Amino acid sequence: MKQILIFLFLPIATFAQTSGLHYHKVSFKLDSLLIIAKDTTRYLQEYEKLPLDSLMESEYFTAAKVYSRQRNYRKFQSAAKKSFEAGQTSEVMIAFNSSLPQKEKSELLDLELEMKKKYFSKISKELYDEINELSILDSRIRDLHIRKMADYSLVKIIDSLNLLQLRKLIQKFGMLTERKHGALFHKFFYLINHCAMYNYKDHEWMRKLFYQAVMDGDARPDLYAYFVDRYEVINKRPQIYGSMTNSNPVQDWKKVDENRKNIGACNLWDWKLLRRGRF
Repeated sequence: MKQILIFLFLPIATFAQTSGLHYHKVSFKLDSLLIIAKDTTRYLQEYEKLPLDSLMESEYFTAAKVYSRQRNYRKFQSAAKKSFEAGQTSEVMIAFNSSLPQKEKSELLDLELEMKKKYFSKISKELYDEINELSILDSRIRDLHIRKMADYSLVKIIDSLNLLQLRKLIQKFGMLTERKHGALFHKFFYLINHCAMYNYKDHEWMRKLFYQAVMDGDARPDLYAYFVDRYEVINKRPQIYGSMTNSNPVQDWKKVDENRKNIGACNLWDWKLLRRGRF
């Protein structure tokens, strides 16, 4: 597959070197979706009640963001440390915490190097590299499509190839989840929201794996709801969980909160508040 992709993206790579395309844009957009952003005080009250090792990477990341805004750099570093241990990068952390003093930014780089050793003691480097490669291809082709440098048919080809590779990786390493794979799941989540949307069989295969991860407590139910609703909206069907915008119909408004409760997600009103309150 790599040989096919290298051949396919040779002209794209040449264009990218001269155009200054910013390929981190997609991961930043993704992280804004994954972050749980509540009222600052309320979020920290809930965060500090829970055992530190029981949380997921996006929750550590959000706490770091809130502590940064409060200028509480001791607690910021503690949350950032756990986020790095779950695979987050200092580049993304600094981008979302632009008010950090230079000293704290430098300390983050050292902290990241220390924690990455722990991360790769639990996560396959092969899996990490493969997901990152697929994420870069996904980002590049969509950037080029937005800039009218690539037809959407090429986007679909890349999505199909990415899906084939994801199937192989899941067969070899198992389903990716946020609890087990930390920040790597963020990129995986973004990929499946692209490549598992074209036909029912692909989506159903991924949906069952995702649902089981939610039931096992290894993935967030609100992200599962978003994944399912996105597929329904793309295929011009009403949503089940109401995760998308108000302009998209819902199967039954009276049952939305019940549907969300059945998977462990918060009610729709709180979800909308969270979405509006994201950093």
